[in-house]
Amino acid sequence: MIIYNWLIENHELIQFTSSAALFFICLVIVFRTHRIFKLSEHEGIRYFRNAFLFYGFSFLTRYLFSLPFEIIDKFMFYPIGFIFIGLFYEFFFIMAGFFLLYSLLWKRFGEKFSSLFNGPIIIFYLLALIMSLLYFFWAGYGLMFFSQIIVFSFAAGIAFEKYGQSEKKGGFLRLYLVVILLMLLARIIHFFVYSSFKWNIWGIIAVYFLEIVIFLLFLYEVVGVTKR
Repeated sequence: MIIYNWLIENHELIQFTSSAALFFICLVIVFRTHRIFKLSEHEGIRYFRNAFLFYGFSFLTRYLFSLPFEIIDKFMFYPIGFIFIGLFYEFFFIMAGFFLLYSLLWKRFGEKFSSLFNGPIIIFYLLALIMSLLYFFWAGYGLMFFSQIIVFSFAAGIAFEKYGQSEKKGGFLRLYLVVILLMLLARIIHFFVYSSFKWNIWGIIAVYFLEIVIFLLFLYEVVGVTKR
């Protein structure tokens, strides 16, 4: 009962702490995968790295969301600043999924000079901007999570195909498969919590802990790959 009351009373602190922890986990993954990219010069790893860079940005903006209202009001010009934080959170969140998807499709478009600014990625930026505006002002998080389920289902199909065709079943292909499947699972759970429980406080707390577990698993897999 004491733990139950503490979790309910401090759910904002849990959001604050989990967002900060996830941001730093993403930074470590970015630096580790950047190191792999420099050694291999594999374009897919380049976009995989970008995906976690944008996940890091999304958790950073969620961290700002969890700041006390007095700070947001004083330094971020509430409600305008709060609206921009929400939009950036959704934009970065959606773009991270697009980068993961593109990391599997890059060969169809050829190598690009920049992995952050090229034709296909700019189209994804525009799509992410339009989608984040729609979700934030009209549709809500339910449609955002549902669209992510579609994206990651498609990405999982591609990852399974590549994994099945490869003679080597370990290394980065295995990492891709693990990441995409866990991301798909996380989005399904997000959607279920949102649609069934309407962001019940216990559902939200469970989602925070689930995210930390999943991203720690990502970090474990990335460290394992970089040690080989």
